[in-house]
Amino acid sequence: MHVVIDPKSRAVLAANDPRQMSAALDAWFERAGKPERVVSLAIDRIFYLPGLDFSAAYRVVLGSEGEREEAILFGSIRYEDDAAQCIASAERQAATGKFVVPRLGAPAYHVPELDLVLWTFPNDPKLEVLGPALDPEAVRATLAGLPVPGGNGSRWQLGAIETTLVRYIPRQRCVVRCAIEWRREPAAGSPRAIQQQVYAKVYDDGNFGARVFAVQRALSAAAQADKRWLRIPEPLLHDAPLQTLWQTAIPGLHLAASAAEVTPAIAAMVGRGLALLHVAHLPVRERLTLEDELEKTQRQAHLMVQVHPDLEPAVRSLEAKLEAVLPQLPRLPLVPSHGTFELNHLLYDGRHASLVDFDHMVLADPLYDVANFIADLHYLAAQGGLPADRAVLLGDAFYEAWNAMVPWGKRDAVLDWYVASLLVRKQAMKCVKHLHANARAKMDAVLRQAAIRLEKRSA
Repeated sequence: MHVVIDPKSRAVLAANDPRQMSAALDAWFERAGKPERVVSLAIDRIFYLPGLDFSAAYRVVLGSEGEREEAILFGSIRYEDDAAQCIASAERQAATGKFVVPRLGAPAYHVPELDLVLWTFPNDPKLEVLGPALDPEAVRATLAGLPVPGGNGSRWQLGAIETTLVRYIPRQRCVVRCAIEWRREPAAGSPRAIQQQVYAKVYDDGNFGARVFAVQRALSAAAQADKRWLRIPEPLLHDAPLQTLWQTAIPGLHLAASAAEVTPAIAAMVGRGLALLHVAHLPVRERLTLEDELEKTQRQAHLMVQVHPDLEPAVRSLEAKLEAVLPQLPRLPLVPSHGTFELNHLLYDGRHASLVDFDHMVLADPLYDVANFIADLHYLAAQGGLPADRAVLLGDAFYEAWNAMVPWGKRDAVLDWYVASLLVRKQAMKCVKHLHANARAKMDAVLRQAAIRLEKRSA
């Protein structure tokens, strides 16, 4: 990786190195006169926009005098040079009981040599409701009010609850899985206990969570009325004060994790389910036109070439072709679109396919979701997760099944344009945003595929 304009490039490289981060934390403990030391540190998630933002989630094990404690730290390099103010704010919140104070370590850390601030989960400078939302008593009170699956009457009592952190995107959202046990005194032939799994999604914006809940209710109702749909998690509750959406769990493996086992028949099933979503009436308001897509791609391309300047000729050529082709593309009215219709948001349990994560629903061209799925297959091929010809086969099966169920007819020129754009702005840019170790090889493969898609139109 060669960062050419980022004034924090040295700090970015250090914050992306587990050994240097371990040393930086140990130095903090030594300066603070605390006995804790880092036993282990692993990077869970990196988000990087050159010259604008660096954030990371670290999984850390701290040790002190025979004790050990696991922690998740959210680190942010402060491009605004306000690290000291962030720490002062964190200390005030900890002093007034608004931050959770861990048994080992601290609620927040300041690493001045890297302009880095670290917060200990669930403390988050923007996701301020995270601590209260995940408080065990608050979780139990909410779950006690949920309907018992298959249970009748009021004799069921909430038993043990086991919570597991599934995903934490600092400053944006957090997903937790709750395994619940419902218990009662058994009658003759009746069960003594029922097991249930639900998910809680905590958002940084309560209004956003409410909109997602409304969309998901409409989707769930449609899926129940027509069994050809992709299965949808049932939305259970939106807790406005705690900005939390509760929903049922759905069985199955993510297709991204089992891509080698995905067959053309499964891909076709997913395509038919997507077609039903596109003709549904859903409370979606945000719009994404083809012009919006091009603008997003141009912004991401600008950032990409700052990190990889040797890719500039290829990236600028693709950008120019996308812009040149755009006026010729036939347009259709915008339809409800999932927004991130990729394999990691699809599950399969051996019989049924399911769709999850509706945070990015948008009104878009009908081919937007189709192109997202196909671009994701090409990205998996670039990573070595799928043979390239297998990715093409699955994409074709998916597209043909979708097209057979929608009223718009084939518009291959729009599909190829969208796939090329998404390969640049989403798939190639992933390698930059997440600082992939082998980024260049992946990006070369993805950009070549984008060029092939556009060359089909000019041939």
